Amino acid sequence: MRHRPLRVCALLLLAVVAAWPGAMAHANRLAAIAGHVTVIVLDMSGSMAGNDPLGLRCSAANAYIDLSGSNPNDSVTNYVGIVGLANDNASGTSGGAHGFRLAQVWADPTATNDPANRNQLRQTIAAKSKNCAPNGNTPTYDSLAKAYGMLDSFLGAHSDLTGSVILLTDGNPDPQGDTQVADVNKEIVPKFVSKQWPVDSIALGTDTSYRGFLSGISQRTKGTAYDDSQGPVKGVSPLNLARVFADIFREYEGRALKPSIPPTAVAGKSSKQFFIGDAVTHLDVVAVKDTPGTTISLTDPNGQVFQPDQQGNFISTDPHYYIFSLEAHSPAPFLQNGPWTLNVSGSGQFLVDSLTVSTLALNITAPQDGATLPLGQPITLSATVAENGNVVLDKTYDVEALLTPPSGQPLRVFLKDKDATGTYSGTFTLPLSASAGAYKVDVTATQGTISAGEQAIGVKFAVFPTPVLLGANGQPLVPTTPTGCKPTDATTNCTLASPMATANVTAWDGLLRFIYTKVPLFTASWLRGWPLAGYALDPSATLSGEVIVGAGKTTQLYPGATVTATATRANGTAVPVTVDNLPGGHFRLHFPQGTQGTVNVQLSATGNPQDAFGNPVVVSGPVAVRLGGVPRDAAQRAWLITAFYLALMALIALFGVYGPINYALRAKPSRRNRLLDMSVPQGGTVDPAKPLVWRGASLRRYFAPQTLPAGQVGLPNTLTFRHSYGGLALRVRPTRGKTPAAA
Repeated sequence: MRHRPLRVCALLLLAVVAAWPGAMAHANRLAAIAGHVTVIVLDMSGSMAGNDPLGLRCSAANAYIDLSGSNPNDSVTNYVGIVGLANDNASGTSGGAHGFRLAQVWADPTATNDPANRNQLRQTIAAKSKNCAPNGNTPTYDSLAKAYGMLDSFLGAHSDLTGSVILLTDGNPDPQGDTQVADVNKEIVPKFVSKQWPVDSIALGTDTSYRGFLSGISQRTKGTAYDDSQGPVKGVSPLNLARVFADIFREYEGRALKPSIPPTAVAGKSSKQFFIGDAVTHLDVVAVKDTPGTTISLTDPNGQVFQPDQQGNFISTDPHYYIFSLEAHSPAPFLQNGPWTLNVSGSGQFLVDSLTVSTLALNITAPQDGATLPLGQPITLSATVAENGNVVLDKTYDVEALLTPPSGQPLRVFLKDKDATGTYSGTFTLPLSASAGAYKVDVTATQGTISAGEQAIGVKFAVFPTPVLLGANGQPLVPTTPTGCKPTDATTNCTLASPMATANVTAWDGLLRFIYTKVPLFTASWLRGWPLAGYALDPSATLSGEVIVGAGKTTQLYPGATVTATATRANGTAVPVTVDNLPGGHFRLHFPQGTQGTVNVQLSATGNPQDAFGNPVVVSGPVAVRLGGVPRDAAQRAWLITAFYLALMALIALFGVYGPINYALRAKPSRRNRLLDMSVPQGGTVDPAKPLVWRGASLRRYFAPQTLPAGQVGLPNTLTFRHSYGGLALRVRPTRGKTPAAA
């Protein structure tokens, strides 16, 4: 693990590819602008002692400074500013609206076309960072705020320039980490988004708790997020710098890249050849070594050792790389073709990439640079090879594309000119389970060992949630794509066409609607749900729908989407439809009461920002709204349940409301009233008096407690004792029931 910090340098330089105006989504703007302003935010916090103990991130920043000044176009001036993502110590200066620790502005944007300016920037980094020594905490909020302020001020006075930020950090703002994260997302990121200034982030270290924070910043600002797991060599090695350097040169200079010599071990001296083809006007050879003491030289096909000159040919060195830059000069219009030789003396490993400028050029015709493409759907890659601007038809090339995802293994796609038109095409599909985010597409054309051209673009892959209505059979009404329509192209106003859908309006009979809309208690949704069985109570139409992603056999539901809808009649009158977004990728579209006839509906769905950050897919199609009654069996069922409800409520009212109140208010028999038997013979013993009270429970006692049947005290039932609060009365009535035996 002693080489782990070298990955830091590699990753920072990899960010150059995305941040540079010739890179990724910004590639095509270079020729149309007067230059680019880059603000490099360097993490100098104490945690860098573990992530980059050798301080190679500062070396990488220096390399970026030198590269930005090497533009051969004299009309273009580039600028670099530096912000130190550091505070002097753990108790350093705080300030600002939130009282966070403050970052340090090390250098305002400085023109890098002047060698003296570039040297001054390098010296500033060395002095301010104390030779890249880790120190203090991580004021992420203030460093991004200062980077934004630097761009805003400078570009306000130079409107012909573009701008971006490279943020290199282990991701952990400190102190007040969570608070800094929240305020960066809430306050700082929207400012970069509004100005269209990308922030490319490089996350270092093993703590992944803030990876989402960094990737979210890059994603929202249309930058690119990186981590320290990328590189052409297995494990951690400075050889991982090779492709990164090559990418920087290629993207910035518009050159063709070819891996010329793979990772190779050397012990003593070694010579390896690589080939340069015809029509090459410029050559950059990037040789990377993992041992600082290893030396490298370059020999041309005639055996001459390359030396710098006064015409722009130069050699740039570093403990871990050599860069040889060669330009064809009159009278020779091209560099010499054939085998060139790299001579290596030392130990360890090395590899070589070559970058060329040629009258031959490979042009990617599809997809467009910066496009956002769908996961789970077929994608066609196409390219042409041109010589002096004309498509080559009389030669055949091997054309191959390498698709590099944000994480995981790259995908190779082979392109063929099947119809001999000079256009090489190939089709591939990334599964829905593939990573969403920024992908790099490298397309190369070769003839044998000779490179005929190379071009790279940056694209983003995302899922595109598509809202579809369900037909009468419950199957999705899959929309079609009109000719020339590209729903995933941000520059195209494209709407998918849905087949005709039918919505049947359900109308309950008037009495049932009155019961469930006017009668108290029956209006409760929990009570009416059972009898109505999901049919709308109001005579309005409802359609079910799904949100899907993918195509064909890969189609699947997309949960978590939000569907919105608009509707109009043929005359343009708006129909106020509503949408219920349901779990699991389902939704329900509601039409207002009284809607009938054909209505054109337009649906759109937005998904999770982590994987559905492309333009929302819009689906439009006609819906025929037809009035009809509820099915007969559903109506009968509703009335049976309603009758049960009514009977149940009547019983509850009788026994639970009327009964208790009636019993409480009525006069009831009391033991103070007694019945004395006067028929005892003279001189006999008088029987004890019987109290006039109810004996046992009965419904009659519950509902008429004041009227005591004489049978309760052993007399005929033709007599009743009627109690009142004013006294007791004896009444005679027809016999009811069996006269009980005398008690």
